[in-house]
Amino acid sequence: MPMATLRPFLSYSSADREFVERVAARLTARGLLPIYDQWWLRSTSADEPLASKRELEMGVNHADGFVYFDSVAARQSQYVKHECDWAMWRTCSDAPHLPMVCVLLDDPDAHVPHWFRATIDLTTSDCGIDALMPDLLEELGGEPGVPASATVRGCRRLAEASDFTRLRAELRSPDEDARREAAILLACLDNTLDPPALSTVVRELERALTTADTERSLRALGKLQSKAAAAIDGIVRFVDSDADPFERARAIRVLGRIGPREETLTALTRAATRPSNVRKAALTELGHMGAAASAAVPAVVALTASGDRHLRLVALAALGNIGDRRPDVLVAVLEALAETERQGLAPSQLHHNAMSIINQLAPTDSELAGALLPARRRSRRFKEWFREQYPESDAAIRGGLTDDRLDEELRARARSIMLGCQFIGAERPF
Repeated sequence: MPMATLRPFLSYSSADREFVERVAARLTARGLLPIYDQWWLRSTSADEPLASKRELEMGVNHADGFVYFDSVAARQSQYVKHECDWAMWRTCSDAPHLPMVCVLLDDPDAHVPHWFRATIDLTTSDCGIDALMPDLLEELGGEPGVPASATVRGCRRLAEASDFTRLRAELRSPDEDARREAAILLACLDNTLDPPALSTVVRELERALTTADTERSLRALGKLQSKAAAAIDGIVRFVDSDADPFERARAIRVLGRIGPREETLTALTRAATRPSNVRKAALTELGHMGAAASAAVPAVVALTASGDRHLRLVALAALGNIGDRRPDVLVAVLEALAETERQGLAPSQLHHNAMSIINQLAPTDSELAGALLPARRRSRRFKEWFREQYPESDAAIRGGLTDDRLDEELRARARSIMLGCQFIGAERPF
């Protein structure tokens, strides 16, 4: 039997959502943490396919198992295809033993790629999920972790039967394991928690952050999103601890799921600016908050000058997502472009991110001009770079230059940089 899977990724078409949600609920009741768009991945707009695919890639990367629900609709979905391709790539790279399971929903003769190591045919079964679960759990290696105690197994049986009334009663149990398991299952499965029960659930989940059930507790808090705000202090303490970096990064993501509020913005900004191995995760969450994270812009701008090139890249991406056109943001972007040239780098992700942000923010001539002056003054090489790249514009600017023409000069150079960057980014390297 393979090693037990804890985090199976469920790949499916939205047309099959109702069935897959029921499968996910059953897996959760068995102690697993299924990853799929409604429970873990952020929703992105339909006109942002690249952002959606990056979220899906992150979900597949986080998984230790992959389950594809095959149907006519799934075979026609570009996102399902991308998920399957990404999982296949993982079996050829960092996860050669990744369990890959294909569940046939409507066509017993559907082509199943050879990298799927098991196929479960539901097309001839009238039992649906009841027929699926034993085979699926077997292919995923059974229930994860050490054998559950009797009280935990009792809570899971109640969750499988959707008996949430009796499961809520377990929140008052003298057994700590029962209270913790009930809180995790209720947070993930019960959408009708009243305020007193919700308060108790959040309190138990916050306590569970220091136990062996940390990951499941974090997932449950993330599922609650803004309802988990009362646990922010406990989550922040966990982020500041010496716990496993991957667990702390998940806690950072939970803060992002709780949403933009003073406490989360303060915590994420502090995590982004303090030397640690979760800084990039915090920057990513600030970026996902969009304009609501504008208070963090000065701190993010400062990180664009970091000596860590990848940290600068993530900081630039966060600035683009926050979408603030204040001058210091534009200065930071222009400086990043100049730094790319100063170091003699070929077109890189840093370069392309900076160009993308300029286009995304769409500053007016006057806004970009206001940013260009401090950027030009700060860097002699930036000026040399401009003269080399735009000799005609630079010669025209320097000809007869006087102080009363400064604004005109800056607007002309800003316009030239905007048009030039768009052209260069598409046609040839810096």
